[in-house]
Amino acid sequence: MGKSYKHIKPIAQDDKHGCWSASMAWWTKATPTVPNYTDDEIVVEYSHLRGPDGGLRFPEGFKQMLSDVKWGLTVETTESSFGAFDLISTGLKKAPVMMGFWDLRVGGYHAVVVHDYHSSMKEGNRLTFMDPNGGVHMTWKDVLTLARGHAIILGYKK
Repeated sequence: MGKSYKHIKPIAQDDKHGCWSASMAWWTKATPTVPNYTDDEIVVEYSHLRGPDGGLRFPEGFKQMLSDVKWGLTVETTESSFGAFDLISTGLKKAPVMMGFWDLRVGGYHAVVVHDYHSSMKEGNRLTFMDPNGGVHMTWKDVLTLARGHAIILGYKK
């Protein structure tokens, strides 16, 4: 769809609850209009939003982090995959899009950074994103159909 971000090395999460900080750290590297932060710096900065398990409280803590004025993000919540695809398509015109969604693979909310989107009648909707669960770039067809019934939180540049 637009600029390629696959040259930016993925960041693997440090533990099973670290997807949010690894994703945010990668997003700062891929977005030239904001200062770069490390995974550890993000954890310290937003430690007040963490739950008892050490992970960020989802979805409220994730939305609060994304709403921090220093990132310059518009934060949207939807339960519609179609609405999410529209917002992602709009957001990618300026920079990668932060996304938190219910992921059956991890049994809870998961944060990734979407950096490409493709839609066709033949192939359906495909998102390419940096996934901190394993620290990889991956393309997944109809990923948001897994989020049925749960909020999808998106942060994209204003």
